[in-house]
Amino acid sequence: MPLRCYRPPIRRVQEEYCAEVARRLRRQRRGPRPPGPKIPDNSEPWIANPKTIDDLWEIAQCVQERVDQFQAWRQRSSNS
Repeated sequence: MPLRCYRPPIRRVQEEYCAEVARRLRRQRRGPRPPGPKIPDNSEPWIANPKTIDDLWEIAQCVQERVDQFQAWRQRSSNS
């Protein structure tokens, strides 16, 4: 006795094929997608060209403040 395997209904196969052809035609008609919104780079320092130790210290203080804010937010969100 041969094993029976799953065969989807013919109507379902026809609908899936029709949807695939429609997607392909829409994609061709629409053309390539434009690039999405660019996410700004956050790797720039707060002071464009730090030249003194005071500038670097100010950047370090700002970074530490943001880290502390994040830690406080993380603790609040994990408690709930």
